[in-house]
Formats: sequence, C-alpha cells, structure tokens
Amino acid sequence: MINLRTSLLTAAISLLPLVVNAQEEAAKPSFLENHFNTIAWGMVVIALMILFWTFYHLLKGMLYLLAKETLGEEAAAKYSLLPQWDLKWTKINTVLSDAVPIEMEQDILLDHDFDGIKELDNHLPPWWKWMFYATIVYAVVYIAYFYVWGVGPNQYEKYEKNVALAEIQKAEYLATMANNVDESTVTFLAEASSLAAGKSIFQANCVTCHGQVGEGTKIAPNLTDQYWLHGGSIKDIFSTIKYGVANKGMISWQDQLLPGEMNEVASYVLSLQGTNPPNGMDPQGELYNPEAAAMDSTTVEAQ
Repeated sequence: MINLRTSLLTAAISLLPLVVNAQEEAAKPSFLENHFNTIAWGMVVIALMILFWTFYHLLKGMLYLLAKETLGEEAAAKYSLLPQWDLKWTKINTVLSDAVPIEMEQDILLDHDFDGIKELDNHLPPWWKWMFYATIVYAVVYIAYFYVWGVGPNQYEKYEKNVALAEIQKAEYLATMANNVDESTVTFLAEASSLAAGKSIFQANCVTCHGQVGEGTKIAPNLTDQYWLHGGSIKDIFSTIKYGVANKGMISWQDQLLPGEMNEVASYVLSLQGTNPPNGMDPQGELYNPEAAAMDSTTVEAQ
C-alpha cells in the first residue's frame, strides 16, 4: 500500500512540468494574467493531488472492509489506515453522501411505485453540491476578473493577441523556409515585396555589370530580352547567380547572399523580360521559349 500511495503522489507531482511548459509556451502574457494563470494551474494541481489522495484512502478502506469480511478482523488489520476504519469509513461516507440510513428510509419514501421499485426523496450528495457551488464562485470571479474589472484579457482580446502571434510565427516560418530553397526547388516569386527586395539586391550588387535596369553592358549580357547564355528559366537564373560563370568573369554569390535573397534576385531578373530599355545591348545566346521548355521537361519526365 505504501507503493500505491507513492505512485499516486508521484503521478500528481509529475503534472507540474506540464504546467510549467504550458506557461512557457503561452503568448507572453501580462504580469497579472501570468499570475492568475499560475494560481489557476496551482489549484488544478492541488485538486488532483487531493483527488489522488482521497482515492488512495477510499481504496485502502475498501480493501480493509473486503479483507475483514473474507479473512477476519485480525488478518485485515494490516490494511487498516486508522483504528476502527469501518466506523471512520461510515462517517466519511455519511459526510460525502448525506445518505439517510436504511432504517430511516421509511421517512423519505415517496408514493411512486413502479413494478415494485419505490422512490426515495434523498438529497443530492454534498460533494456534488460543493462542486456546483464552486463552479458558481468560479464563474463570478471569472466574469469580474475579465469583463467587469478588465484586469485580464477577454476572449476577443485573446483572439487578437493569438492572431498577432500567429502572424509573427508565420513570418518567422516563411523566412526560415525561404532559405531552404536551392536550384531544384526554386520558384518565381511574384509578390511585390519579393520583387522589391530582389531589385534592391540587384541595384546594390549587379548594376555595375548588367546596367541599372538590366540593359546590359560591354562586359555583361542584356537581361531584358528572351535570349540567354545559360538558360532563361527561374532555375537556370538561380543556378547562374549561385555558382557564377567562371570563364565569363561572373562570381559565385552563394557566399555573399542567402538562398532566399538569390531567389528574390532571380525573380526580379525574370520580371525584367520584355521591358525593352532604350539603350539595351544586342541579344546574346539562344532564344528561350518557356512553353517549349515546359514541353521538353514533360517529355523527359515521361521517359
């Protein structure tokens, strides 16, 4: 029985780390809100410990009564939690249930009779009523705390706070995913923010060779026409930026730019198609036809 009591207490105490983790993962609550949550979780843990402790006592009492009936009072003494446990158990049962003794049930007998089954006018057990009263007190405190005094955030404020937190987490996740891209998974970024970021990087690093608007110079090709020296798909452009072209003097940018930044630059370069600046250099390389390239890719995959 000592092992049983130890196991029950250990199970109750083991819930404490869960409470701590739940609070650490909360969305940075205010001091008062955090204090309120701590008290609430503390009450839950205490209630669970009381529940386990009560269960332990009731279980041991039932074992004692069972042993007393089958083995005798002396043999059942080792199961006894307190002297005269049967008397104690009777008192506890009376307090918890407020049940009328069998010999007095005639006083609360109703006239209802169905197939020999008669109805008694017993009260609800005190433990049930105590729980009901506790829910009323909790509801009053909850309404006063969140809606009357306005100390804690109400459900609408919590919703807005959670939405704001979700947006931050979404942005962090997308930023992380943006840097997981490579030449096999890169895609064209059509969002205005991505193209603006790519333009900023292009103007800071690429205009010396390719011109202010990608029109090309004597040392670098025009990026606004449909002719490409190293492929005109988003994957080709990304790969060219990443690895460079050693024999043409273009350096590799994978040590200077993050994968997400190279994706933004590649998307911006691809968005320059058809802009036709007035001072554009003559076309170089081969004509790139996106539709024909897509058909060739589908054929290769089918094979």
